[in-house]
Amino acid sequence: MADTVDLFPPVYIKFKGVVDIQDFYKKLHDWFVRRKFELHEQVYKAKQTDFGQEDENFWYAQRRENWYHMVYMNLYIWTRKQRDVEVIKDGKKKTLQKMEFYICIKTLWILDWQNLFQDSDFTRKIGKFFHNVIYDNEWFVLNWDKFYYYTIKLQEEIKEWLGMEARSHEAYIDMW
Repeated sequence: MADTVDLFPPVYIKFKGVVDIQDFYKKLHDWFVRRKFELHEQVYKAKQTDFGQEDENFWYAQRRENWYHMVYMNLYIWTRKQRDVEVIKDGKKKTLQKMEFYICIKTLWILDWQNLFQDSDFTRKIGKFFHNVIYDNEWFVLNWDKFYYYTIKLQEEIKEWLGMEARSHEAYIDMW
């Protein structure tokens, strides 16, 4: 079995307001595609309640960095009290959704994702040596912050798309 490493604690976003949900999902999908992630919708649940529609989405995005290392991002998107509202935006009538949002983003590293070091005790020991001595220092020191910035940048862009806060300082925009 491949080793999974939590890079940092999950990132949470809570939102209550009016949003174009289809445009939001499209922007979220495009964000991952631009960064060469494979995006998959694992589970979609929808139910009607007395307060409006409730949706749960479990997405995961993965990107294979090399033969040994893969980045895996879990997204849990839960919308509650979802109702359609008519809004006049830029002089045009548009149907948007009024809802409550809850988003959780969790970033993981998956090591030995091809299970190359799992065949026998000898290969497991070689894999443990490779991971602890050779690979550990290189990847964890050099690339930890890269994926931390990816996660924080995704959180920032989601908040911007939802109109929750102003643009942040752009010192690290072109870093990765």
